Amino acid sequence: MTHQQQLVCQHSLSSLLPEPCCARFPELPEQRGGRTFLLNPSVEELRSLPEHHKPIIAYDILPSPDAYPFLRERTVWVPSHAFRHHFQLRQISADVRYPVPRAVPFLIQRKKKMKQHLGALGQKLLWIDDRLIPHAEKTALLDTLRLICRLSPQLKVMWVTDRKETKHQHIRFVPPSKADHLALWQGADLTLTMGSAECSFAAFHVQCLHAGIVVLTDNQGDHGEWIRHQYTGLVLNPKFLNKELRHYLPMLVNNPDWLFGLKKNGQSLVHKTLKTSEATDNE
Repeated sequence: MTHQQQLVCQHSLSSLLPEPCCARFPELPEQRGGRTFLLNPSVEELRSLPEHHKPIIAYDILPSPDAYPFLRERTVWVPSHAFRHHFQLRQISADVRYPVPRAVPFLIQRKKKMKQHLGALGQKLLWIDDRLIPHAEKTALLDTLRLICRLSPQLKVMWVTDRKETKHQHIRFVPPSKADHLALWQGADLTLTMGSAECSFAAFHVQCLHAGIVVLTDNQGDHGEWIRHQYTGLVLNPKFLNKELRHYLPMLVNNPDWLFGLKKNGQSLVHKTLKTSEATDNE
């Protein structure tokens, strides 16, 4: 994995909420048989574990190949079925533990407030975050969004970036520190995520769907596991990303009933799946 992909992985797992820690896995009770919880441990950490020490080891970024021999007799949690399949191919049993989204109180009121702050009242707001987009895609993506916004003025883009960009009537560039501090994501109607198949987007996508934000993502790894194409969001082919954005974004903006349906389907999927999972765990 390149440094840029690692950076995308690191931030894609962050909760949308302003709290610094994210709900990547269900929180463990204080007493769970005295077991500790390791998230994405390094090979050195695995190698140093005593045999009698039985922690729960969780991964939402795939480990390096030399980690697998140390995992075959361990309890492993993963956030998606795609990740579980990856571990099973390497003779490692892994349990799927769905990410738990944080509650978002007063979201309707906050959405209106954030849209007003961004000058997007009456428009559909697309949230783009530099930390969720591979570096190689950014220039072409920005050009595509400028074109789409010109043809579909009902679309407003909030682009979270540290880079200095030329101002655009329908694209608002916001520093990450400001976006995170004010939780500007709460004004979003849509978001776009892309990244390495080695990085799970499950936690991020579950939080988005729970908050009623429609996700457009790529078809890598587990990125399409919660995003069912044209049902809870859109799964795009990264080879034709800009072409597909030019096709779908105007349709979403100009067809609010479709956008609303995707939003409701996503919220329903999260609710039903987590409720079923909770019932199963309690049996």
